[in-house]
Amino acid sequence: MHFIEKIGFSGLHIFQYSKRDGTVASKLPDLPSQVKRQRAKKLEELDERLRKTFIAQNKYGRVLFEEKIGDFYVGYSENYVKCYINSVENISNQVLEVEFEKPYLEGVKVKIKQN
Repeated sequence: MHFIEKIGFSGLHIFQYSKRDGTVASKLPDLPSQVKRQRAKKLEELDERLRKTFIAQNKYGRVLFEEKIGDFYVGYSENYVKCYINSVENISNQVLEVEFEKPYLEGVKVKIKQN
């Protein structure tokens, strides 16, 4: 976790460890499920802090919106942050200047940047 904080990633992709045959780690004793859940929870909390820090340090960006999922158009910023925007216009396959607002799901909610 200290390494992740030091690097200052914009977000994390978290999943619990599972053994993979042929790896050095597959020879280690498995951890109890409770320990895995606790560690994943700590990383999820760190993920939210990292995304808040990213938003505070990066107010604006360019996003390619790729698809509509439910009420949101979803796309990725130039530095691969997943972005969600609620829009009445069809903005699929468009690159737009946005303002980062707040963490949302595994990414951030954004709004179209006002000039």
